[in-house]
Amino acid sequence: MKKLLLNSAKTLRLVGLVILAGAFTITQTGCSTEGCTEATATNFDDKADDDDGSCIFERDAIIGSYSVSGTVVCGVTANSTVSGVPFVIASSTVANNKVVVTFLGVSLTGTVSASSFAIDSQTTGIFTYTGSGSVIGNSINVTFNEVDSAIPETCIYTLNGSRQ
Repeated sequence: MKKLLLNSAKTLRLVGLVILAGAFTITQTGCSTEGCTEATATNFDDKADDDDGSCIFERDAIIGSYSVSGTVVCGVTANSTVSGVPFVIASSTVANNKVVVTFLGVSLTGTVSASSFAIDSQTTGIFTYTGSGSVIGNSINVTFNEVDSAIPETCIYTLNGSRQ
């Protein structure tokens, strides 16, 4: 009889521990904090452990369509001006600080830092592009180089405009 009582007491203790562990697990999983969990976001919440989709990235402030005008100065061929030409900045799927810049049918990858962006050096056909720009409010300023390896010459685009 004594052995039966000891076994019953051990069983009750084991059941109690299992119930206590289950209650602890339920309590722990029920206390998640929602917020932005992406460390590169401007509204990153280091206390959040459940991403609620609210992350805002630096690039979000400059994404949009702009109408730009400006000058094109080339070393060999004729200089020119552009007026009211679309300049589009879209998000990139490569990284949260990357954008795709499209101007005159050419799409280029850029890197965003605060309200500025750098057009990453890249070659499309015979042209190599580099440059930079900034967006303040609804105004955009861009300077980029287009190097034509066939001539060779460098055209410098200096553009200003506003968000559409």
